[in-house]
Amino acid sequence: GSPAQAMLFFLTDELGFTQGFLALQGVLAYCGLLLGSVLYSRYVRGVSFLRLFGACQLAAFALSLLDVLLVSRLNLRFGIPDRLFVLGSDALSTV
Repeated sequence: GSPAQAMLFFLTDELGFTQGFLALQGVLAYCGLLLGSVLYSRYVRGVSFLRLFGACQLAAFALSLLDVLLVSRLNLRFGIPDRLFVLGSDALSTV
């Protein structure tokens, strides 16, 4: 299986997320994508490709660590409920 399949198993079988919640997660992710498009067109358009690519790679790496925080349950130590953490991290990842 792929890492995405493993994460889906964790979200549904370990955390008990329903299909409805996962659908909401997808909708919010697309809202994040829309926000990212607006931010790009307003603030990032003049940035060189190399600088933008490097910044995006660093951001993608940092955001990928959020899955590690969720699986290790560190979000609960910071007082962030699983549902809020997943929705927030997924929306941020698509921006």
